[in-house]
Amino acid sequence: MTDKSIIHVIDNLLQDLCENEKPFGGMLVVFWGDFRQVLPVVRGEGRTQQVEASIVSSELWENFIMLKLIDNMRARQDLGFVEFLMRIGNGTKPPNERDEIEIPQPMLIPYTTMEQSIEELIPNVRQFPLRMSFAMTINKTQHQTFDCVGTYLKQHVFSHGQLYVALLGAKTGEKVRIFIIPAICSDPRTKYTTNVVYNEVLAKASVT
Repeated sequence: MTDKSIIHVIDNLLQDLCENEKPFGGMLVVFWGDFRQVLPVVRGEGRTQQVEASIVSSELWENFIMLKLIDNMRARQDLGFVEFLMRIGNGTKPPNERDEIEIPQPMLIPYTTMEQSIEELIPNVRQFPLRMSFAMTINKTQHQTFDCVGTYLKQHVFSHGQLYVALLGAKTGEKVRIFIIPAICSDPRTKYTTNVVYNEVLAKASVT
């Protein structure tokens, strides 16, 4: 998601070029985005600053007309997976008493040992012998489509939209595998992980 400061730069540039003080110089500008995905990264700052950096916090936001695309064309053959993604993205999947959500068993890589579990995770993803060529951070997977998605959660996600983005690139739920490292080897919570959603952003964007 783009930082609002970049939008302001575009606005100022178009006003200067068009010699027009209307937003974006009176020009029609089309922006595309999914507010369920990760917000602008603000180094060393937290939730408040990330929300403030979002375009929904810009004074220009009131000039935008929202057109909603509601069909997930990538995963249209697995409507159950689409529904699961929407519950993750909207933060409506019920958490447990520790505010964690349960990952469906078919998506999980069971924890045995680190070596065995990672070996089980790898064949489900990266498609070429060069394993590291298909490894990337969650943030970098935005707008990508993959035949298989393997998510290695060495730590829980910590910011808005990260879990949603981690799963969004898959076409079907059966092609998703998640490996959650437990705090201790016998910890039964390996099927639970955090899901961070900033509801104030979704509310401003009228997403939910």
